[in-house]
Amino acid sequence: MAVYVFGGPGEDLAKFAYESLVKDNISRFFWSYQENFDLNILTSKKWSELDSEEINARSKAEFLLQVKPGDYVVHVNVPEWGKVTAAQVIEGYSFQKDLPAGQNDGRHCLKVKDVIEFDRNDSRVHPAVSRRLKLQGAHWQIRNEFIDYFIESLERLRDNTLHDEQINFLGSEADKLFNEFANKIQKCNPGKVLESFMAQVFRNVPGVIDVKENGSGFKSDYGADLLITYKNGIADFASEALMAVQIKSYEGEIWDTQAVDQIKTALEYFGASSGLIVTTAQSTNALEEAAEKLSNEVNKPVYILAGKDLARFVMKYGSDLL
Repeated sequence: MAVYVFGGPGEDLAKFAYESLVKDNISRFFWSYQENFDLNILTSKKWSELDSEEINARSKAEFLLQVKPGDYVVHVNVPEWGKVTAAQVIEGYSFQKDLPAGQNDGRHCLKVKDVIEFDRNDSRVHPAVSRRLKLQGAHWQIRNEFIDYFIESLERLRDNTLHDEQINFLGSEADKLFNEFANKIQKCNPGKVLESFMAQVFRNVPGVIDVKENGSGFKSDYGADLLITYKNGIADFASEALMAVQIKSYEGEIWDTQAVDQIKTALEYFGASSGLIVTTAQSTNALEEAAEKLSNEVNKPVYILAGKDLARFVMKYGSDLL
């Protein structure tokens, strides 16, 4: 079984995506704005026989042919920002050439059942799953042990007999502790010191090959406090990828979206595959919306590791530094 996550299609298409799910039990993927983008036809041709738009459409959507009955699909920011809608696949890929009036995209289809909508920050959603439901590009997968967390989260969301007030209470208390720990990280590692501390933490993460501390000052670091080289792939087939990291040692909530602008500069200057904003402050809708907008713009994942999530990350990979 696999879990496929589709990036938010934007406000103008989110309603169409949601109504298709709940009314017609159809999951739509939105790299399909032309009638000739049927993947069954595109993949039967050689790459040299495709024009540039067909190549782009095939590259973005070909993974859909791997989706099988029993897999799950999750739509991020559907029906609205911060919400997700998930369903289980019952029929594989099909192409809908003729769309309803007023629509010009969403021809890639999967037949689904058991549609459920929820807030990705719901306390019944495992924190590791919640983080993977933040925008990471046009599509991605929830893998390995996190699939079990995903299924468990769905079961908790569907099971009305669970004592939600107990789950909420425990989650609330845990969040308080982790937010307090994030504040302690900030106080013990003010300003630039936090960059060196996080460099040490990242060096403990499996798959990380190298962590470069990248000078100081926006004009000299080109938007990246750290440059992380990591393995991208499986075993002998893995390649190296680069992540640009911007670190903010703040308290309270972070409303300033300057870090997103800096990540954009870093992605362009260093040619990084992805970006990450790390802050001891609590994330806000303003920051997350700006990061998701940039991710859509550059077609590269832009992550945020903030507040309580940063505290959990440091506990997992930096316990030897405490």
